Amino acid sequence: MAREYNYIYRRLVEDQSDIIGHIAYSLYKADKVQYINQFKEENGREPKEGELKPFHDASCMDGSLNGYKDLAVTILKDFLDNTLTEAMQQAEAECQKDYKENLREVVAPMTPISKARRYGEGIMQSVVGALVFALLVAAIAFIIQFKGAEFTINVTPGQQANQEIVVPAE
Repeated sequence: MAREYNYIYRRLVEDQSDIIGHIAYSLYKADKVQYINQFKEENGREPKEGELKPFHDASCMDGSLNGYKDLAVTILKDFLDNTLTEAMQQAEAECQKDYKENLREVVAPMTPISKARRYGEGIMQSVVGALVFALLVAAIAFIIQFKGAEFTINVTPGQQANQEIVVPAE
């Protein structure tokens, strides 16, 4: 006996690029497998070709075919929605990360120095300024003290005799 074909693939799939048709055909095949498994549970054997006829007749009706296509559209839509949502979330996270890094690079040079560092620098400036001031005051006092006076500087290198240098007063 020649096997009968119901050509449901041609009715569901328009061409090789018809994703919805392929998904619909997969749904049809899943229903067929479920029907065969249920038949095996009830009868303890595989169904014969004629025993699949009620399933084929029901699934080849326009309403059933449209149902497979509608379900395929829903599955594809949900898949695309989930994929796009994940892609958008990932893109937003990357943009947020890049934005924060770029903002830090721009703002870093404009960020004021911390109070503790400013305070420490102020103390250091005061100490240096006070030291310079003290040296200037000492130099002026030294000049005023010894202005017009004659003084002697003794230089004693190593074992040589003392040498005296006399600086005349001006």
